[in-house]
Amino acid sequence: LAGERAARIATGKVGVLRVGFHETAGRSRIVSDSFRDFRRTYPDIELRLLQMTSPVQLDAIEHGNLDAGYIYMPATLPADLASRVLGEHRIYLALHKRHSLAKKREIIVRDLADEPFVGIARSVNPAYYDALASACRLAGLVPNVVQETQSEATTMNLVAVGLGLALVVSADDESWTRDVVIRPVRGIDFTMSLALVWQTSGAQVLTQRLVDTLDAL
Repeated sequence: LAGERAARIATGKVGVLRVGFHETAGRSRIVSDSFRDFRRTYPDIELRLLQMTSPVQLDAIEHGNLDAGYIYMPATLPADLASRVLGEHRIYLALHKRHSLAKKREIIVRDLADEPFVGIARSVNPAYYDALASACRLAGLVPNVVQETQSEATTMNLVAVGLGLALVVSADDESWTRDVVIRPVRGIDFTMSLALVWQTSGAQVLTQRLVDTLDAL
C-alpha cells in the first residue's frame, strides 16, 4: 500500500497543492472556474487555497511555501518563476449607488477633484500603490484619501456606507458589493496583468495539473 501511494504521489494523482490568490483575482471567473474544475478532475489532490497579496505570494513561491499563485504581474518576474497570463484588468471607480456620479455611465477625472477617497494603504502593496498613484498624477488627479484600509473588502465596505469613493482593479464593471456601483474612469491609464505563477525548479507534477486545468478552460 505504501508503495502504491508513493507511486500515486509521484504521478500527481494524490497530494497537496498550495495555491495563493490575490483578493481581487479571486473574483475572476477563470480563477474560480480553475478551482472548481481542478477539484472535480483531481478529487484526491487537496487544493489548499491561501489569500495573499501579489508580493507576498511571489516571496512564498520563491521560498517553497506556495506551489503556485494567482497574482498581478510585477514589472519583472524572477527568472526561476514561470507564468501564464490570463487577462488584463483595469482601473474602475467604486461608489455608493446613491452618489451623484453614479448616474453617469463613465467618469472623467475632473469629476473626482473634490471627492473623498478610501483605499488600501501603501504598506499592504507598495508597488501597486506607487503605480496607481503615478497613473493618477499623470491624469491630473491627486485623490483626497480620508481613510486607508488593509484589504479590498474593507475598502468596498466603506464605500458601501458612503465614507468615500475608491479606485479598484477589476475585469469588468460588475459590482461585487451591495449598494456599490462600478464605473469606468476615462483618463487614468492603468492596467494589470492577471497571471498564474509557479516555481520552475523541483518536482512540479501537481502544479502542472493546475496549468493543464487552466489550458482546458
